[in-house]
Amino acid sequence: MQTLTLRWSHRSHHHERAFAQGQSAVIGRDPACDVSLPADDRTVHRRHAEIIWDGGAPSIRVIGQNGARVDSHAGKLRQGETARLAATDRIRIGASEIEAVYHRATAGPRKLRCHNCNRVQDYAPEGMCVHCGFALASAETVFIQE
Repeated sequence: MQTLTLRWSHRSHHHERAFAQGQSAVIGRDPACDVSLPADDRTVHRRHAEIIWDGGAPSIRVIGQNGARVDSHAGKLRQGETARLAATDRIRIGASEIEAVYHRATAGPRKLRCHNCNRVQDYAPEGMCVHCGFALASAETVFIQE
C-alpha cells in the first residue's frame, strides 16, 4: 500500500500523520483539520489546502487565497491549483513548513483473497478456493510484502 507521511512542528511540538492511498487530508489553522497549523498565523486559512490522490499518487490542491509553495513545483501555487508531490517534498503554507514523504509499496507476489472465506491463496482466478470451494473469478487481488 502507498502512503504519504506529513511531518510538521509548531510551538516546539513535533507532529506526524500518515495517510494511506485514497485518504484525503485537509491542512489549515482550524483545529479540526488533519494537519492543524498555528491559529495565530493569519496568512493561513482555516481550510488552506488539501492532500488528494490523483492517479495513484499524492497531490496538493490549494483551497485558500494565500496559496502555497511546494519545493518540487516552480512558483507559488494559487487558489484552485493542484501539484503532484515528489517522493520527498516540502510544503510551505504561511510561516509553516510541512515535510511530505511519499512511500510507494513494492509489489510482492500476487495472491487472491476469497470473497467467501476471506483466506489468501496462490493466484489462479479461473480456479476454486482450496479452502471453501468458492469460485475465484471475483476474488480480490492482493500483493504480499516480502
